[in-house]
Amino acid sequence: MTNTTVATNIHQSFDIELNFRADSDLQHVFADAGLPNAEEHLLKASLVVQLHRLIKARKLTQVAAAKRIGIKQPDLSNILRGHYQGFSIERLMRMLTAFHQDIEITIRPSRRKAGGPGRITFSTAAT
Repeated sequence: MTNTTVATNIHQSFDIELNFRADSDLQHVFADAGLPNAEEHLLKASLVVQLHRLIKARKLTQVAAAKRIGIKQPDLSNILRGHYQGFSIERLMRMLTAFHQDIEITIRPSRRKAGGPGRITFSTAAT
């Protein structure tokens, strides 16, 4: 089984409405599956969850949402079903900005033990 297949199966096994910040165990699901770049997978999944929520909240069809973000409907359908490996984090963030979302990247010293790697996290502001 390829890494892409494992990632797709993981994505499909979770309801798209999951809040990845609420359950710290979910933050490790990609690492536990043995996927390289687990934090990148988690970040992309979190961005896609937020994109799905925005589309749903605005009651848009996939055709209308795809037009708004500048992609074709089949591509949006693939993204929302967890097949977003061909889309960069930057591109997914730009899709969110098409829904009038501000994205803020904060860099700060790690709170982990000295010498260890930092981490990448995702959170949404309360609305």
